Amino acid sequence: MAFDEVLSPVLQTDLRSKYHPVLVAYQNNEWIREQMALLESHGDLDHAVRVAFLAAELAKHVEMNDDEILIIAKAGLLHDLGKLQIPPEIFKKVQLTEKERALVDEHVRAGFELVKERFPFVAKIMVAHHEFQARRYPRKNDRDPVGTRLRELQRLLAIADQTDALLSARSYKKRWPIYKVREYLNDLFDDHHLIDFSIAKRISIVD
Repeated sequence: MAFDEVLSPVLQTDLRSKYHPVLVAYQNNEWIREQMALLESHGDLDHAVRVAFLAAELAKHVEMNDDEILIIAKAGLLHDLGKLQIPPEIFKKVQLTEKERALVDEHVRAGFELVKERFPFVAKIMVAHHEFQARRYPRKNDRDPVGTRLRELQRLLAIADQTDALLSARSYKKRWPIYKVREYLNDLFDDHHLIDFSIAKRISIVD
């Protein structure tokens, strides 16, 4: 499914859709468009677009500026780019071996390496999207300081990623019920208002 086809149902809820930061991020950079085509062939485009949309909406909701909203939209589109270096059949398995789990975990660092030269700040946001969950990776001790703008952008991206992942059915798991998603994310992020907003936005674009 082409990017525009994936994006259309996402943006139909936004009256200013042609100016939405996700669309701007995609249209204004040829390299990003090329990466989206690769994600489509790998089966990861839908998730990338939804995460970018949710992250941008969360950033708007907490009144970040336009530049920060565009940056987090890019981070959402590119956050799983490192998965392109992993055989897609691995993501269809119900259970992974330790070796396969380590390979999947490497997608974060791989994505960081792919993006850091073109978009250094975007890469710094992306690298933390699994650092807020129960099993945190890839960084152990050198995470960015709490209270900084960077850490807040990382947190918003992580909320968006977790929200979409848990509310999506995959070949290896069923979609979680909304009450369970809310409970789990509140335990992780301790921000009931933002979690409710993220879940509501996700439901508004995908039944």
